[in-house]
Amino acid sequence: MKLVNSTLFIIFVITAIFSTLSAQTDERKLAEILMFGKPFYKQNTEFEWEYYDAIAEENNSIEKLENKELSLTYQNIIGKEMIIEYDLFTVEIMITTDSTLSWKDYKSKKINNEKTKTIHIDNKTILKSWLEVDNTLVVMFADFYQGDTHSILYKNDGNIELANGSIKLKD
Repeated sequence: MKLVNSTLFIIFVITAIFSTLSAQTDERKLAEILMFGKPFYKQNTEFEWEYYDAIAEENNSIEKLENKELSLTYQNIIGKEMIIEYDLFTVEIMITTDSTLSWKDYKSKKINNEKTKTIHIDNKTILKSWLEVDNTLVVMFADFYQGDTHSILYKNDGNIELANGSIKLKD
């Protein structure tokens, strides 16, 4: 009886170890597929270093990074005119201080000066809010390094609009 219990225990331990290793391998393959498009290990072959190097080089190419990033900090944009192209509209904006900004809608061409509240997330990203003349509350997240912005507009009538866009320096 003791021999049977020991044998069953050993079989249980071996099964648990192999199933854990198998699950880790499957998770690693899934992570590699999500990150790089396909796993680095092919079935019954060794690691493909050339493939890994090519993927890493492609994902980290300088041209790709330069095209994606604006590479600015909050201090770099103070007093500079920027164009923000949202999916709903386009505006020109100039942040003059933490507590003021001016903006102009491309349609109306009217310049609006706003008193703002600013939260600095880090030296590249901010959360800025202001109340417009028509009582629209605007909350804008801006990442000046990546050149991305996301805004929530709480309209006076209770409607909420979400706007996603990109930031560019005006020429």
